[in-house]
Amino acid sequence: MNKKIAVIVTNYNGMKYMPDLFDSLKLTKYPADLWKLVFVDNNSTDESLNYAKERMPFAKFIENKENLGYTGGNNCGANWAIENNYDYILVLNQDVIVTPDWLNILAKTMEDHPEIACLQPKIMLHPETNKINTAGNKINYLGFGYSTLNGVVDTGQIQFSEVNYCSGACVMTRVKLIEKVGLFDNEMFFDLEDLDLGWKTQILGYKNVINPDAVIYHKYKFGGTGKRMYYTERNRWIVFHKYYKTATKILLIPMMIIMELALLVFSLKNKWLKYKVKSYFYFLNAKNWSYLKTSRKKIQSLRTVKDIDMIKKFTPIIDFQEINNPILKYLGNPIMTLYYNLIKLIIKW
Repeated sequence: MNKKIAVIVTNYNGMKYMPDLFDSLKLTKYPADLWKLVFVDNNSTDESLNYAKERMPFAKFIENKENLGYTGGNNCGANWAIENNYDYILVLNQDVIVTPDWLNILAKTMEDHPEIACLQPKIMLHPETNKINTAGNKINYLGFGYSTLNGVVDTGQIQFSEVNYCSGACVMTRVKLIEKVGLFDNEMFFDLEDLDLGWKTQILGYKNVINPDAVIYHKYKFGGTGKRMYYTERNRWIVFHKYYKTATKILLIPMMIIMELALLVFSLKNKWLKYKVKSYFYFLNAKNWSYLKTSRKKIQSLRTVKDIDMIKKFTPIIDFQEINNPILKYLGNPIMTLYYNLIKLIIKW
């Protein structure tokens, strides 16, 4: 196998993660002349960039003058990979530890399965290394995204299988595809950017897959904050607008309104209401609507998969352990499921 792989790590003040990350990357068994660490620094103020240059002097370093977010940083790395004729791009979080065979397995899988657009390994937690972080992520038909089996003990239950979208903590994709449709949406900054990529590739007729034979470990902590609420909710509405046809959006609006009311209550309870309200103001800006119109027009012109076929792949519920509660389980999920089953009878496009 002689495919060139650009492993992109976007760093922002990640000094505490660097030693474990680099120690593990140095044990990667993939031929050293065929993979390149592309280290993108988003204007860090700690010593992580200098440390990286000392530990990995053979890497390609891209130093941004401002924090471009997870999306912008990784897109800088992707552009470099495209310009330098790489075959694959692999986006990797700064807070992970890889295993020696991880890259060999992922590369071979992509070569053996040309229908795969995005591929992820089995991502385990760290330091609770017997527990799963994600076995692939699911998309709720209203635009919510969440990881599956998070916090569950690994008993070998994960199979090589198709998933709604691959985790942005470690996702491999093809340069030729990214040249055509782009990697992440710069506008999203961070959060749900991996969902956006997964929806985009599926709507073009490709598959997103997990191969559990490849394993990495993720120092994951659920970041429930007001700032994250803003980006999550704003970005959820962005993908909702970009990918669904107008008729589908009209059908979904009543259920979206119900969920918005529930989210306003949830935000108020957690003292995040101002961030939730701020997400609405984004859509009052004419410049933002210009971007949305252009982005939507491009993806709609390339799509090959109907809305109904996408919806059938999605899930009607939200089943994420970090936010699970009785109201969601016994009221929210049943209502969403009822509505989901209803629209599946109506949508033919």
